[in-house]
Amino acid sequence: PEWVGYMGTSWKVRQLKVTAITMRKDRPIYYTPLAAGLEYACFDILREATFFELAERIAPGFCVDVYIPDYFKWGSGVIFQVRKERAQDEGFQRNILMAALADAPGLRMAIAVDEDVDIYNTEDVMWALESRVDPDKDILKLPRGLRGIAAQPMEVRERGVGGWEGGMAFDATKPFNIAHHFKRPHYPVDKIDLRKWFTERQIKEFRAMQTDYAKTLARMGW
Repeated sequence: PEWVGYMGTSWKVRQLKVTAITMRKDRPIYYTPLAAGLEYACFDILREATFFELAERIAPGFCVDVYIPDYFKWGSGVIFQVRKERAQDEGFQRNILMAALADAPGLRMAIAVDEDVDIYNTEDVMWALESRVDPDKDILKLPRGLRGIAAQPMEVRERGVGGWEGGMAFDATKPFNIAHHFKRPHYPVDKIDLRKWFTERQIKEFRAMQTDYAKTLARMGW
C-alpha cells in the first residue's frame, strides 16, 4: 500500500540485508510499517509550517492559518485560511494557491477560505466550496507537463513516471467588493445559558448526540 491510499507499483531497488535488530528493554520504539501510518501526522505538521511560510513570503500577514487534514494523505492537499482587509488584497489567495501547487510535486488540491470558515471542520470547508466557488473562475490548475509523483495513479498516464495530470486549486474566498453578500448569520450562543432550562446531565446527553459540524456551529454561533 502507498501513502496515497492505493496499491503501489513494485520497483527494482537496492537490497538491504538486516543482520540484527536491537531495542530498548523499557519502552521500545515501534515504527509503524504501514503506508500513511501515524508518523505521517508529524510530517503534515512540518508541511503546514512550510506552506504557511510560503504564504508569508508572498503576502505577509495575509494567511491566518494552514491545515492539512488526514484525508489529504500525507500532504497531497492543503487548506489556507486568509484574511482580506482591503481591496488590494484581492488575488493574493490565488497567488498562494498556485505557488503551493508549483512548490510541492504531488500536491493534488489546494483550497483557500476566509476567516469565517473553520478549516478544521470538513463540513464547513465543503460548505465554503459549495457556496463561494464560481466554477468558471475559481477553479485553477497548472499546465500539463510538469513533474509530479508516480505514486499518484492519475499522474502516470502520460509519461509513466509521474507527470502533472490534475492538480487543482479552489478559491473559496468571498470577493472583497461584494463580501457583504456572504455574511454568515450569528446566533447569540454566548448569551444563552442552557442551565436555566436543562440539567447538566441533559445538556451532556444533547451534546453527545451532536455531529462534529453541529458542535462547530454551536460553538461559533453560526
